[in-house]
Amino acid sequence: MAGLVRALAFGVGVVLALGTLRSAIRTVVLPRSEVVSLTRAVFLGLRKVFDVLAKDKRSYDARDRVMAFYAPLGLMLLAASWALCEILAFTLVSWGLGVDSLQQAFVPQRIVVHDARLCTAPGHADGRRRSRRGRHRPRIGRVADLVCCQFGQRFNGVN
Repeated sequence: MAGLVRALAFGVGVVLALGTLRSAIRTVVLPRSEVVSLTRAVFLGLRKVFDVLAKDKRSYDARDRVMAFYAPLGLMLLAASWALCEILAFTLVSWGLGVDSLQQAFVPQRIVVHDARLCTAPGHADGRRRSRRGRHRPRIGRVADLVCCQFGQRFNGVN
């Protein structure tokens, strides 16, 4: 039963992540007007709040001063809603793939940065070479060498 729930969480997370990405692309990139449910929900909910705030204003100028913040705030809330949906989606995907708890699935994975000496070209133990004027210049190895270092594999005799 637990495996079925995790598989369902994985599926819901993938659908949510792809749906959010589709919503962002349809809202921002497409040149024609397109009805997107997430965008519509954010702006309609915000409109209700602004209607309440602007309702007691008597003059057009006073209502306009309140409503001037509607579109910029709506765009910021829309970006925040996309981010929250993606965070929720990736949390569900991580939990569905076997992370112990939802709290651990929510915490972003840490990237370990290794000492720069490990990512040098073979034959340059200190990672530096001399320029014509005697100054040291950093030496960067091939991309494959950098990838090997990134994942902590043995490289050039150093762990």
